[in-house]
Amino acid sequence: MSSLKHIDKIKLEKIFNMNKGYVCNFSDRTFGDFILESTGVDVYTDEYSKDGTSKANRLRTFWKKESNELTARLIEALLEYWRTTNLISGKDVQLTDQNLYLEGLKIVKGLSKKDFEKDHSYQQIGIINEGEGTYFEDVDTEGFDIGIKNTGNKTTIIGGKHISKKVLPTKTPNLLEKITNNQTFAVAIGSLIFLLIIYLIYMISGVNLSNPN
Repeated sequence: MSSLKHIDKIKLEKIFNMNKGYVCNFSDRTFGDFILESTGVDVYTDEYSKDGTSKANRLRTFWKKESNELTARLIEALLEYWRTTNLISGKDVQLTDQNLYLEGLKIVKGLSKKDFEKDHSYQQIGIINEGEGTYFEDVDTEGFDIGIKNTGNKTTIIGGKHISKKVLPTKTPNLLEKITNNQTFAVAIGSLIFLLIIYLIYMISGVNLSNPN
């Protein structure tokens, strides 16, 4: 069962024109083929007609029955279908519909994030200190944009897709951290030890010269 909220269903039903039992401009055959191709699910079986046999009712049953992953995948495919058909037809898209399309993308992102949290819990990522911030690299090539969680000295993510390099806030390092992070630290220590040895040799030599016996 997906965690699609009632308010999200209202937005999706509006953009997909589901108020009279239709879904976009699909026929029964093209609608069934589209869902099967997008998700691998055949909605023209009895289990998807319990709330009615229209395309809209079958889609509502799909949302109710299937996982967040499959629901997000289908919604994303339907949004792309809606965008493409409007583009090809040259139809002027109203600002309201443009905003609903963006809301639909947010719904897909939210469902995918919830599904990732449920299946993967928290996933530790590699951290790279660079410039003024701490960066992380893409660790999930199939996820959505991610959420960040800082726990003590460990940074973890709740994953997603299309991760580009992002910057995380970093704490101001204390004096010890500044010293240990300095690349010349080892050289400085070596030089100090060398100078100390020279000094000790000089002192020993001086003592021997002043006390020949």
